[in-house]
Parts: sequence; structure tokens; C-alpha cells
Amino acid sequence: MSIAVSIISAIIKSVVKCKVENELSNKLIGIAVDSVSEKGIRKINDFINNGKSKIENILSEEKMRSMDIQKDNIAYIVAEIKELLSYIEITDETFRQCKYDSLNLCSVLWNEYNKNKTYIECESDIKKSLLSVSEILIELLRESEGFVEEISIQISNTVDDTREEMRKEFNILKENFNKLDSYSQMILDILLKILVQNQISNIQKENRTQEYVDKWNANMFLNDFDEWDENDGVNVKLSDVYLDTHLPHFIYGNNKKKSTDLKKFLARYIETRSQNEMLLILGQPGIGKSTLITWITAHFIEKVDDILVYRFASD
Repeated sequence: MSIAVSIISAIIKSVVKCKVENELSNKLIGIAVDSVSEKGIRKINDFINNGKSKIENILSEEKMRSMDIQKDNIAYIVAEIKELLSYIEITDETFRQCKYDSLNLCSVLWNEYNKNKTYIECESDIKKSLLSVSEILIELLRESEGFVEEISIQISNTVDDTREEMRKEFNILKENFNKLDSYSQMILDILLKILVQNQISNIQKENRTQEYVDKWNANMFLNDFDEWDENDGVNVKLSDVYLDTHLPHFIYGNNKKKSTDLKKFLARYIETRSQNEMLLILGQPGIGKSTLITWITAHFIEKVDDILVYRFASD
């Protein structure tokens, strides 16, 4: 089950519980071994309580009367809907099959409610109420997806430099999972899923970095190989070109002496002019370096005064 749908399930459970829990149990906060997980737990709990309030508002007498439901039927309808929500399982597949549409979700809820019943009281009123609940659930699902993304970024930014500590905390949270009541377990399960998602994301980033390096090193800079040509050239890869030892020597300004530490010179230039961006163009005479500079200045006329061109002769 996705994190967003897990949040929806927690909201539904919080609505139908006999005992309303507006605050987290001390046990749940007690096992949050640092401010990161504690903040995450509190945010999840606040989001669930906000969603619970929206559904409770739909089931309130005032809202029911605004839907033209007879006052004498309100208590019965609320009880029936809460009973349905107490046992129905709404999963990712449920939302997919409904195409994230409230009318379709309402049909699913109605079919589940109608199952094994020979007679239904207040049918039209129950359908109206289920449609309102469905609209709120679809709305909450969208909000949950945004919330999960937001809190994932917050947690990721906070723990980027403390991954080892986060792994220890993660294990402590898992060890204490079975000690909690079912409501607290649902909240903790959501936090654990977010932490797992962050761990997987970080691993994928690391793997992708190596993938990019491998692709760069395998990329062709020059491919002039022809097995039928006696004077054939060679295959040169980018990894063979951009090495410190391959950087050309240069003559700076009106100097007569050649310099070989181009990388050091460029690094110092970047440090002293950190507000500027640099484009370094290397190549043999005649390949079009000056043409490229001319094209850049011609297409950025409004910034031409900000473009500084330094030329280095290799001999």
C-alpha cells in the first residue's frame, strides 16, 4: 500500500474509532529518538487529524441537514456509514479502478454496503452521504500525495549528512512497533515507509551517479577507426581527453613564457570571479572556436558587455 493511501486508511480509522485520539500516545513520541522522527510523527498525526475533521464534518448533523436528509434519519445514516468505513479496505487498486473519480468511488462504497443486504433503509440519503465521503477521500488522497512529497523532502534534507544515525533510529522505531496500539502503529508505519522511501531514493541517486560517470567515460570524443584503411585513426573516448595531463600549455596575455598549469589558473579565476560563469573551449586551430564565441555574442546582445573572452595560444 502506498504512503498516501496508508494515510487515507489512518484517517478513516481515526474517524470510526470509539475513542477519539487527538494527541499521540506517550509511547509513540517516546520512541522517536530524535527531533527528525518526532517532527515527522507530529506532522503525520496533524495531517490525519485534519483529514478526520473533514470527514466528521460530512457526517455532522448540520452538514446532513444541508443535504436535505431528514433529521430523524441522520443518526442512523451516520452509524451505517461509520460501520462501513470500519471494515471496508480501500487500497491503491481501489483508487486506480475508480480512476480517482468520486462518483466511481461512491459506487464501490455503495456496492460494498449493499452486499448481502435484502432491504436497505434510507437508500437515497445513504447514497448522497457516500458521495460526499467519496469526494472528501479523493481530495484527501491528492493532499496526501503532496504532503508525502513535502515531508519526504524535509526529512531527506535533514538527514543527508547523518545517514548512519538515521539507520540506527530506523531500527529502534521498528523494534518498538509491536508495543503500540493499532492507531499509533498506523502513524508509525507511515513514517517508516517515508524513511524507507528516502533510503531507496538515496541509494538510487548514488547508483545513478556511477551510471553517469560510466556513460561519460564510454562516450566517444573521436571515432575515426576504419579497419579497411591502412592510415586509419583511433577511437578516443571522453575519459581519454579530459585528464589533467592532457590540458594544453598556454601563453597568458603578452607573456613570452609558456605555462602548463591551466587547471590551476582556471580554478583561481573561478575563485576570484565567483559571480561569473565560465565556458572553456579547447581545440585545434580552425575547428570553430571563434565562430562559436561570435555566435554567442550575436545571440545575447543585451548581455554582450558582460561576456569576457580570454584567448590562450598553445604555441
